[in-house]
Amino acid sequence: MRISDFAITSLRAAESANKANLEMAQAQKRISTGLRVNSAADDPGSLGVISRLTGEIQQFVQNSAANLFSQKMLETADLAHKNVQTLLNSMLDSANLSTSSTATTTSRASNQTVVTGLLNEIDGIGLTSSFNGQNLTDGSFVNKSLNGSNSATSIKISIDALRTTELGTNTSILAAKAASDAASATTNGAFNLAGNTTSAIDYAAGASAETIAGFVNAATDQTGVKATAETRAKLKTLSDSGTISFTLNGSASGNITISDSSDLSAITTAINNISSTTGVHAETSADKTSVSLLSSQGKNIIFTAFNNDNSGTDTIQLAAVDRDDNEVNTQTISNTDGGVSAKAAVRGYVVMNSQNAFSYSMTEGAGSDFSSASSSFSSLSTIDISSESGANQAKEIISGASQSLSDARVELGGVMNRLKFAEDFNQGQKLSLTSARGNIIDADIALESAKLARSSIILETSMAMIAQANIRKELFVNLINSSFGTRFS
Repeated sequence: MRISDFAITSLRAAESANKANLEMAQAQKRISTGLRVNSAADDPGSLGVISRLTGEIQQFVQNSAANLFSQKMLETADLAHKNVQTLLNSMLDSANLSTSSTATTTSRASNQTVVTGLLNEIDGIGLTSSFNGQNLTDGSFVNKSLNGSNSATSIKISIDALRTTELGTNTSILAAKAASDAASATTNGAFNLAGNTTSAIDYAAGASAETIAGFVNAATDQTGVKATAETRAKLKTLSDSGTISFTLNGSASGNITISDSSDLSAITTAINNISSTTGVHAETSADKTSVSLLSSQGKNIIFTAFNNDNSGTDTIQLAAVDRDDNEVNTQTISNTDGGVSAKAAVRGYVVMNSQNAFSYSMTEGAGSDFSSASSSFSSLSTIDISSESGANQAKEIISGASQSLSDARVELGGVMNRLKFAEDFNQGQKLSLTSARGNIIDADIALESAKLARSSIILETSMAMIAQANIRKELFVNLINSSFGTRFS
């Protein structure tokens, strides 16, 4: 046996113990930190991947934070729109009260006071709705970028001003007309209605305001223009008292006794008695000298077969009335020529409204009934419901403003949904990247625990082998001493 055998055995045991000790230290470090890669030396090849994944994860974390911030900002803007919508609903209630025929001048003035307060509140909301120091509804929030799922998918958005001078509707009116008959009140005509896109509107002779409005509404999807129709007329200036009769929209009035030509209330009663078949409602003026007629659907108001049992010439006038209660033109009905002139007709007016500016140009019948025109903007700030006609116009403006708010809230909701989808994407990407990074950097606790146990066993056995090698050295020294009688140590 060579002496070197004892040294080699001891060195091998020491090397094994040292290696086991290093493995134990590494396993303990990984278990205590939970990381497989604690320094560049642990896995140089994976370090670059870990750094890139860490950066991408952080980017998604930042995107999520910005995304949630944007969502809260838009929720604030939507709340402002919702509150203004509530105020508009209250204004519409007041306008409806003022359009009632039972409303008095005093009650309408009170309603206007309420509306004025609501208008001030709308302006207050528009000027003060802000988020993180930035006003959202004063018109300054224009073409702003919001984070999507990443910087390449940013979302552009603008929020219109919530101001009474900015909310309203674009309006144009096809005027009413009185003539000898329906075919003269409306001749063959056509116009191009240019809104979001252009659509041709054609109508035949005798068409009512209701019919023309229907044609406009049939093209709303293309033009963005909506229409309502109403026919207002006024019977006035009866030439003489007597027993009169006429046919209104095909229904006979029966004999009507007029004892005083300046009191036409009996005509009102007769017309209202047949209103279920004519669609026309009548109301006597305060001085009883005239009768206001209304077809709320916009049907033509057609008088024929006018007669007065008095001898001689008897006449009565039928005037077309606009939505401001102003007379547009007047047609005289006479019984002097065997019924040829004993007739007249009124075609009502058509009110066209849109959120965007529009125009129409006559392509047939220009000047006969209508003239080419462009819309004008009517804002909430112009509302005055202290009169019935003003209240009716206010309802159109409020409806237009409400539609604008609805459209704005739809846009806000769409952007908020996009941000929520982007947030879901961010979270999914962050989860995937975190999982991938974890597979590389995280320690396998079970594996490291097994390595720790293995290294501990190897260390203990190595130390035992070192001790055993030292014992064998002692035995060898004792053998030499006994053989040569010499003392070695």
